[in-house]
Amino acid sequence: MEADWQRATSNRMSSIFRRIVRWVVASLTTFLTLTAVGGELLKIRWNDGPTYSRVVLDMTERTAIRTTESLDNPPRFYLDLVDARQARSYTSPRLKSDLVSRIRVGNQGSGILRVVLDLKTDNKPKVSTLGPYGSVGYRIIIDIPRDHTQRECPNERPKDVLIVIDPGHGGEDPGATAVNGVHEKKIVLSVAKYMKQYLEEYPGFKGILSRTGDYEVPLESRRRRAEQEKAHLFVSIHADAFKTSKPKGASVFVLSKGRAKTELTRWLEKNENKSDWVGGVSNWLNTDCFSGSNALLILNEKTQQEMLVEGVDIGKTILESLDVLGNIHPKGIDRKTGQYVVSDAGFAVLKATSVPSILVEAGFLSNPQEGRLLSTTSYQKEVAKAIVNGIVRYFCAKPPWHTDLQTGVKRCPAGTMTYVVRKGDTLSEIALQNKTSVATLRRINNLRRDMIRIGQKLTIPIR
Repeated sequence: MEADWQRATSNRMSSIFRRIVRWVVASLTTFLTLTAVGGELLKIRWNDGPTYSRVVLDMTERTAIRTTESLDNPPRFYLDLVDARQARSYTSPRLKSDLVSRIRVGNQGSGILRVVLDLKTDNKPKVSTLGPYGSVGYRIIIDIPRDHTQRECPNERPKDVLIVIDPGHGGEDPGATAVNGVHEKKIVLSVAKYMKQYLEEYPGFKGILSRTGDYEVPLESRRRRAEQEKAHLFVSIHADAFKTSKPKGASVFVLSKGRAKTELTRWLEKNENKSDWVGGVSNWLNTDCFSGSNALLILNEKTQQEMLVEGVDIGKTILESLDVLGNIHPKGIDRKTGQYVVSDAGFAVLKATSVPSILVEAGFLSNPQEGRLLSTTSYQKEVAKAIVNGIVRYFCAKPPWHTDLQTGVKRCPAGTMTYVVRKGDTLSEIALQNKTSVATLRRINNLRRDMIRIGQKLTIPIR
């Protein structure tokens, strides 16, 4: 009888122990779920621009997006953020937007945070992400395109995206000299000519050279040419040199030394809403098309700060393309974040212009290997193609207002590009940024899983 009592007591203790274990596991799971490291939604900002309205989700860190979907009756759009939650300081934005009537945020369980936009239009939003820059951190961008049917200018037809290509130096100014004696002025003129050729193979794009032969063009004349042509981008092509032979790799520059970062940071702090959308909408507009209350929409001059923001965005896209050649200077990539970095420098050709302006250093002629490489026609063509691919990708994603790309008269052709995986990248985010699907990326890259590694080259479809 005592043995039966002992067995019964043992069974009761085992049952109690199992219940305690289950309770501990459940409590621990709940605790881990509540304290899991994930992106926090700090705030939501918005701005109505002339070509679209932009909604910006400020996040504490890079946050994956699981689902995006547009719904009808009434029109609305939502996206689900993975392992995300609202920050304690988060407050709902007060909207007075032309295209968005309300924004709602709610937890869906399993760490999913859903953001819903109630829209005033059936236009389908586009989603992208931005990394930290200046005073702002990680951002998820939702752009709702605006209908321009009533804003067309009856006296001017839409035009091509116009790029002024500026081969540096020329004439009595040879620039740097490669180890084999070839001058920079000759190399960059060749690269520029190939750029014009490749650029105009794309419908909706046109290139203009600031010089077509071996002669010197004053810096002021180079800049003025871009302004007179109402170009969408001024890109100056150079090849670097240094007192030692070790440095190598391409770089992209904006504005002037010591001022770019300072001015951009100051401007972002004062105009944090505007800074997020300006690169996509601050394009040439015709003053003859509007008057009176529409004056804000038709400024033919962009501020220097706007030039800087747009130049940085374009420069990063070009660096991404040049990276495929394995030809990026160490200062062109942030080692901590893996993000591309556009530098500032004291190049006079970039100053005092109302056109987004960048300077591309294609490499170092003072480096024996790179100097010889840049002197070859085959490599000059590769550099030209990489720069053009970056330019075309940027403007295909953000067509300037009143161009054939923006109106749909001309379309960017389908094709592929090569993407180099950077620190922090995920396959789903790469798919979202390039408007494709994870399944497509896995198929065309023969990937069995979603795992990717830093430095891996992926083939990306272009539409």
